[in-house]
Amino acid sequence: MCHPAIPTPAGVPFEAVLPVIVVTAERFFRHVRCPQTRDDAVAEVVAIAWVRFRLTPGSLAQPAAARRFACDCADAVRAGCRLADAAGD
Repeated sequence: MCHPAIPTPAGVPFEAVLPVIVVTAERFFRHVRCPQTRDDAVAEVVAIAWVRFRLTPGSLAQPAAARRFACDCADAVRAGCRLADAAGD
């Protein structure tokens, strides 16, 4: 079953800002040598961005706003914020 895109109040779906989030996360963690650890960090940024996107009303239609949002999420991951449980419990 295909789910429709969930729009924000301004009408911008998460899928529209996802490429900006991924590219920003990849740039933030380009110094990480282990590819699995780097991919995990990028995935955490996407997960945190999804949660914040759903909880925070506002427009990310402007490219600068989307980049700032992605940088804030990447900073949170760099600071140790995690949504996924590493133990898998």
